[in-house]
Order: sequence, then structure tokens, then C-alpha cells
Amino acid sequence: MTSIARTLWSALRGTAIGIFESYRLGFRSMVLAPTILVLAALPELAQHII
Repeated sequence: MTSIARTLWSALRGTAIGIFESYRLGFRSMVLAPTILVLAALPELAQHII
């Protein structure tokens, strides 16, 4: 494999991994965001109840 081909393969591989990680972490944050919101809202709710 020539140096140019190796460089192009590395660039494509890095881009593909970056795209995959972006979608994976984006989905994960969509799942975790409501949980984080509930953890922040519970003390406020308890304060209003008391």
C-alpha cells in the first residue's frame, strides 16, 4: 500500500469512526437527558411540597 493510499484510508477510517461515535453519543444523551432533568427537578419539587 502506498503512502497516499494509506493516508486516504486513515482519513476515511477516522471520519467513519467520528461519525459513528457522534451518533452513538447523541443517542445516549437523548436517553439520559430526561433522567438528568428529573434529578435536578426532584429537590425543587420536594421544596414545594414541604
